Amino acid sequence: MSYSSENQSGLDDPFAGTPLDILQQLLSSEQGKPHCEGADLFAPVRGGWSEYTLHAHWDEDSETLHLLCGISVGIPSDRASAIYELLGRANENMWLGNFIYNQQSGRVQFRCSLLLRDDVSPASKIDEILHLAIEESDRLYPSLLQVAWAGDEPKKVLQRNEATAIGTA
Repeated sequence: MSYSSENQSGLDDPFAGTPLDILQQLLSSEQGKPHCEGADLFAPVRGGWSEYTLHAHWDEDSETLHLLCGISVGIPSDRASAIYELLGRANENMWLGNFIYNQQSGRVQFRCSLLLRDDVSPASKIDEILHLAIEESDRLYPSLLQVAWAGDEPKKVLQRNEATAIGTA
């Protein structure tokens, strides 16, 4: 499905095409060099703490854009249970998206999906979900390092980091 090049107000939309086309345009202007392979887009994205790996998949049948934002910190295998606890506690407070950990690859990812059925101008929604993925990855990144490499307890790390974030907001 291809989206209309006009938004609801009737003005020309500079971001036209499929959601992957729109995402590629957004990333090209902000981040770097995304590349597409069929229904998938891959791109490095810069966050406040690190560079993350974005993987987007457009499912035309359900008209859903799936985003994965990969965080590479190299989790030691003996810290896997603490990482699962950390992500479980972090996910309890999330309303949109969630973190997952693949022990085989050692990667943590933020994932979320955006249903775009009958959406005339999805560019702003795609931009919002892209920024959400980066912001949530940035929010977790310090806690992930503290649990993975410093051996800190997940509950204490999240409490400490949430208090710091509130105090500096």
